[in-house]
Amino acid sequence: MFKLAIHIKTIGFYCFIVFVIIASKETFSQDPIIKTAIENLNEQADQEFDYTDLLDDFMILKEHPVNINSTESQKLIPLFLLDELLYQNLRQYIDSNGLLLSVNELLLIDGFDIQNIKNLSPFIKAEKISKPTYPKVSKIFKYGRHQVFLRYQRTVQNAEGYNNRSDSVWNNNPNSKYLGNADKYYFKYKFNYSDRISAGLVAEKDAGELFFENIDNPTLDSLIGNKINKGFDFYAAHLYIQNFGIVKQAVVGDYHLQFGQGLNMWSSLAFGKSSNALNVQKYGQGIKPNSSTDENKFMRGAAVKIGKAHWNITAFYSSKKQDASDFTHPEDQESHFLSSLNGTGYHRTINELLKKNAVQVQIFGGRISYIYPKFKIGISASHTQLDKEVLQKPSPYQYFQFKGKTNDIIGGDYEFRLWQMNVYGEFSYQFQGGWAYIGGINAPLSSRFALALLYRNFQKDYTNLFGAAFGENSQNNNEEGFYLGFNFQIAKKLKLNAYTDIFRFPWLKFRVDAPSYGSEYMAQIDYDYSRQVQMYVKLRYKNKLLNSAQNEEFITHLQMQKKYSLRYHISYQLHPQFSLKNRIEYQIYETDTEGQQAGFLIYQDIIYKSKNYKLNLIGRFALFDVEDYDSRIYAYENDLLYVFSVPAYYNRGIRAYALASYKISKKFQFWFKIANTWYENRDEISSGLNLIKGSNKTEVRCQLRIKI
Repeated sequence: MFKLAIHIKTIGFYCFIVFVIIASKETFSQDPIIKTAIENLNEQADQEFDYTDLLDDFMILKEHPVNINSTESQKLIPLFLLDELLYQNLRQYIDSNGLLLSVNELLLIDGFDIQNIKNLSPFIKAEKISKPTYPKVSKIFKYGRHQVFLRYQRTVQNAEGYNNRSDSVWNNNPNSKYLGNADKYYFKYKFNYSDRISAGLVAEKDAGELFFENIDNPTLDSLIGNKINKGFDFYAAHLYIQNFGIVKQAVVGDYHLQFGQGLNMWSSLAFGKSSNALNVQKYGQGIKPNSSTDENKFMRGAAVKIGKAHWNITAFYSSKKQDASDFTHPEDQESHFLSSLNGTGYHRTINELLKKNAVQVQIFGGRISYIYPKFKIGISASHTQLDKEVLQKPSPYQYFQFKGKTNDIIGGDYEFRLWQMNVYGEFSYQFQGGWAYIGGINAPLSSRFALALLYRNFQKDYTNLFGAAFGENSQNNNEEGFYLGFNFQIAKKLKLNAYTDIFRFPWLKFRVDAPSYGSEYMAQIDYDYSRQVQMYVKLRYKNKLLNSAQNEEFITHLQMQKKYSLRYHISYQLHPQFSLKNRIEYQIYETDTEGQQAGFLIYQDIIYKSKNYKLNLIGRFALFDVEDYDSRIYAYENDLLYVFSVPAYYNRGIRAYALASYKISKKFQFWFKIANTWYENRDEISSGLNLIKGSNKTEVRCQLRIKI
């Protein structure tokens, strides 16, 4: 039973929330499939990601829509705005009937409905195909767009790490306190001229990190050395151009590389399984500017792509410092070694600061590709060099993980059309280890039914520090699997997506002390009842082997971990200015030793958009009762522009938030969000330095955008 003993202060807060949201459309309406993909990614990796680059793609498309008549419309697939079936239906229609004269003509193409076109309309246009021209310098400065973002975030309640310590206590335990305050600051400057030129600067200070404060503790200052700089903890900047004659892409500063299917080189965020079962093929953008606050997963240097006729050549170089666990060998105090490469980006304590910029990472390489209308092939190679050696890990499951100073990768990728099928794949070889392969087929068998098949085989001794191909593991090694998905347009308003993914792991893994296997199954039925009402039902089952939690024997034995989930989601528009969204989700986590642990989540969203489009408000009221962290449920939340929130619901309580956006003028827009989680069955939240005494956690954040 869900029992809540709500006290007066809690009632007061939620009355405030209800008042705000009843006054309350989304500031930036993202495709529901994207939200689901983000939820799945957070659940699979169990960590926070920065989706800024993803949102940048949407914002650029919104300002400079893609011509739906050109093959550039393929850009819409990795953004989940089109799937392979819709794209092929679109190309067949254009080949048979000529160019589209209007976006509304999409309704004549099999698979497209009113909801598809509604999702696509901000990002597409229907025009004649024209070649890009060289922009004049005067036009760049005259019509270029400048934007500045200023953001502030904070958790209202003080966590344990922000409590004062005496100098003696702090000296004896240097990691018992965060060095900075609980405020988080963010600054972003962005310049765009159409989609041809972009420049940007990003700066961030996380909660707990130093800003302009002084430690005023000689003992701790001597430990940190030169790790502290005044101002923001992290900076990123870039200058990027594309489509200037033979220079197809060029960047100086911070950037990403996306080649093939992500096996040889993919330095940015990559999605895996989603509720659109066809979207497993990757569509790399080559060189892409970095504007995220991920402090480790990016390139810093320069890259250029030159193209002539059907040939393209890419060259890149990067040199940057990265966080790592650094130590000296007991027998050689002069030599420094690494136990691991860290990727959190947090520098709040003495220990975290000591890991900051502990290793210099250099990477250079290139790619040559040949592109023909129905055939693509590419060869990529890269050399990664660390200035310190990563030592062999002691645990058996870590035996094949990266070690040494160098990582050399070479491989090739291909894609071609065979009848109506799209066949693609990529092969990769690591000189210091093994090999990896991924290959798939997208097959539109009719205008209403399409299949996606994908096979991957990543050897246990294959390691690529800059790979992100489709897979169950967070890294592309020690995995073999087969994926089958399909999309079936049952009727005009009824669609079914489903997939099966079967995988095995030939070597040991973390918390898995033997070779193991697992599988995942998903089915989702979408029903567009009318223009105002859309709904879906999603079922998901997943099983994987894990070490037994209750094992008294010397040899660990494995047990099957199972997860069952059922979700019902509905959105309906009551009025041109008001709409509602509801979700009910039930999940069961089961093991042999612990039995079944169940949990449910139910929420109500209320969305309001004013007639003059200046004021947008959205609020959520959610109830959750989840027995354990293993059965946690993820739910995407709307947030400030360039902020993504996907909290994990577990324990028992209420979460509510209100988000407001107001366009003060053409140049100024302001966002504000307040969110509160109240736990009925806890008097402490989190642990360690993040421990909050009490049952409430309140978060506030605000943001100002200035257009110049």
